Amino acid sequence: IRKIFQVDAHVTAVCAGLSADMRVIIDKARVEALTYRMEIEDCPTVEYMSRFVADVMLESTTNPRSRPFGVSVLMTGMDMFFESALRQDVKPYPVPRIFLCDPSGSVREWKAIAIGRNANTVN
Repeated sequence: IRKIFQVDAHVTAVCAGLSADMRVIIDKARVEALTYRMEIEDCPTVEYMSRFVADVMLESTTNPRSRPFGVSVLMTGMDMFFESALRQDVKPYPVPRIFLCDPSGSVREWKAIAIGRNANTVN
């Protein structure tokens, strides 16, 4: 079973949980990334994609007609960091970012994190 997915050119998702729920979440995230590119004409940030995935999970959790998603998603990627808007000579550079989206709909940023069966022993 594949558990590592490319959402956008610079955003990757790693999932742990039910495989059927993974496909639904990843498909919605890919559509949102393409929609963002069409509307804004820029690539979505890792934080934006993580918040979108968390909002989809939260909607499912709070909706009484559907069951919550049984999957945790680790969104990783590279965002461009602009050091100073005042200095024109400083060029933006890529910064790695990691976000954990829980089934409850919460999002947290981490420096390093593991998800899955043995996450407690690694963390």
